[in-house]
Amino acid sequence: MRKFRFTLIVIFAVGLSVNAQKLDSAISDYNYFNHSYKYLDRDFNIKIAPEKFQEFIIRYKFYPKMIRTCSDSLGVVLMGEFNDWTKARIAQQRILFSELRASYYLWTTEDKIRQLCDKYSYKYVYEFYEYFSSEEDKWDTDMKLFMAELRKKVIEHTGDESVSEMTNKKFLRFSLLHSPQRIKDSDAKRAKQANGDISCGKENCCQDKTKK
Repeated sequence: MRKFRFTLIVIFAVGLSVNAQKLDSAISDYNYFNHSYKYLDRDFNIKIAPEKFQEFIIRYKFYPKMIRTCSDSLGVVLMGEFNDWTKARIAQQRILFSELRASYYLWTTEDKIRQLCDKYSYKYVYEFYEYFSSEEDKWDTDMKLFMAELRKKVIEHTGDESVSEMTNKKFLRFSLLHSPQRIKDSDAKRAKQANGDISCGKENCCQDKTKK
């Protein structure tokens, strides 16, 4: 009887795990760029009435004093859109994935990232990130050459020969960590934060784009 109960518990646990994986996959694979947003325009600028924005702050227990940047405001709006913390987080990460972020991975300039997005017909930078990070089987000759040259550049800069043996995923994490421009920008950002400057520089943290 004990063995039977144990078997049922194991089966139930495995079932929960499988269902969770399916759910996670559905959330992760969802096309957040094609979602019909109520509170964002086609360029993902905020278009929400101030009173509605305040309603979401209260409903989801955001701390008003912590809403200081465009990213913070977008997080509030996306919670209002999805009513789900995981979906809101993923949507925010993908929408805000910038040319600058991609340039840190690839040790290049924002202009070069824009050129590559145009070359491979990616409207959103996150889509290009998925291409160079997870779709090696789809790389053309130019992209293969670009990534090979990047490895050489990273090895030369870090002196770490193990880079040549890393999987693409591991290599990109390594290149991001050691990106000279990312390190420089991070140091500058910390210096600004130490002086109390953490705002986006726009009135009302980008809420100035809302409808009155």
